[in-house]
Amino acid sequence: MTAETDPGGHAAPGGFDVPRWDLPLFALVTLVGASLLAFASVERWASAWLLTGSVATLVAVCWRGGPRGLFSGAAGAIAGPALGIALLGLVQSMPAPRPVVAMLAPKTSALQTGLVPPEGGAGLPRLLVERARNAGATLPAGATLPTAPEDRGSWSARSSLSIHPVASRAAALAWLAPIFVFLAARRLAADRLRRYHLLWGIAGWTGLLGAIAVLQRVGFGGQFLWGRESPPWATPMGPFVNPNHFAGWVEMGLLVTLGLGLAILGGASRHLTATGVRAALLDRTWALPRLLLLGGVAVLGTCGMLLSHSRGGLIALGVGAVVLVPARRMRAWLPALAVLVVLAGLGVGLASWLGREDRSLQTAFFAEGARDPSLSMRSDIWGRTWRIWVDYPAVGSGLGTFRLAYAAYDREGEWLSTDQAHNDYLQLLAETGIAGAVLLGVWIVAVVWRVLRPALRHRGGPPSWTTVALAAAILAMLVHSLLDFNLQIPAVATLYAVLGGALVAAAEDVADPIEEPAS
Repeated sequence: MTAETDPGGHAAPGGFDVPRWDLPLFALVTLVGASLLAFASVERWASAWLLTGSVATLVAVCWRGGPRGLFSGAAGAIAGPALGIALLGLVQSMPAPRPVVAMLAPKTSALQTGLVPPEGGAGLPRLLVERARNAGATLPAGATLPTAPEDRGSWSARSSLSIHPVASRAAALAWLAPIFVFLAARRLAADRLRRYHLLWGIAGWTGLLGAIAVLQRVGFGGQFLWGRESPPWATPMGPFVNPNHFAGWVEMGLLVTLGLGLAILGGASRHLTATGVRAALLDRTWALPRLLLLGGVAVLGTCGMLLSHSRGGLIALGVGAVVLVPARRMRAWLPALAVLVVLAGLGVGLASWLGREDRSLQTAFFAEGARDPSLSMRSDIWGRTWRIWVDYPAVGSGLGTFRLAYAAYDREGEWLSTDQAHNDYLQLLAETGIAGAVLLGVWIVAVVWRVLRPALRHRGGPPSWTTVALAAAILAMLVHSLLDFNLQIPAVATLYAVLGGALVAAAEDVADPIEEPAS
């Protein structure tokens, strides 16, 4: 019997130990692809379906083993802060005593006092007239106030920590989907052969997405998957509105694909040697066909990346590819690099905010010295995003409220509001304040000490190529999040969560090696 290499670098039967019908594995792989093809799940119906699918997948994965141990070890250390963010968003959306809101979020309290009448809709005309008089307007003699419907309104709108409680509640629910997927992937990937097949499923979706991008650029441009017209401001790339988000998904899939190929070439020894590579290329039974298939996926994915013209995506892919270079000393710096990336994500906001603000641009050194207008635009957004945190320091403006909070910082006659901060770290800081920053710090420490360090320092020798590829994909998205908002896109966040769960399982994998069966 010919042996196939599993993610741990061990020899195992070519899929014979895995049941032909593995419902949990099928459900997870299907969910990843469905979230991708449902217009990246950015619409309400798709995001609601994704949340439902993530719950169903987690139930399927835990059907036999139950929930015991779901949050144990590194999984709890990673999922805990993420659940804390979701819980914070829920707390922000709930009614709170006015003194508490005034203490934790004074600017939010002032907005609610000035914009929301305490008596509800019936008091809105009076409030508007008072604001008009304060602005210098006068009413004609004998004018009467119009009547308004008797609507008591929402108490949370009158007194809560969020400037828009409904948006914060929706964002808190949206955070649950990737958390559930992460937990399901970690439980599923605890079996090394299942982990191996899960990564093959992701590679398959990567090839399909690359093929769609190539075909879309050849013809039928301007439509999502050739069946739906795109908005005039969109640049469709497959099911994505923005090519940068397409690149964010594919960059992770490409790194997984490269890891699978290197695992086959490296064999059980996990070392790339001329003898091992030659043996794999001459093995026409299973190694060469798999390498050809992975090569086709890599070509399609790379073509899609190039056609996306996403510089952030290419930079992130390059950083991830460097991690795959077999240099142990260089990989030892990967945990520190992850911390530096997150700190840099916050630092660019501070640096942009410190610049002088003109009528048209936040003239920080990024905007002043950059010839690239997109970097100048991002620097302008980053500076004003930092201003949001300065105004809402303790608990932020509310999870999911960035678009609404940012609109208040438009300059006179500008009307250039943006939905996202083009920097996931700064956006989290603006929406959740110091509380969110603490949870982000706990999360990155857990990633470094509980996942990256043990995963890259395998006790049985060098780490497996697929484990290194998972770490490279996680780092690539951390880098890309400096310049874009990929993790705000549900499909990208779903894949990121799946790869994170698989990496946690690889870091916790201390099982005995699988012996190669006799031929």
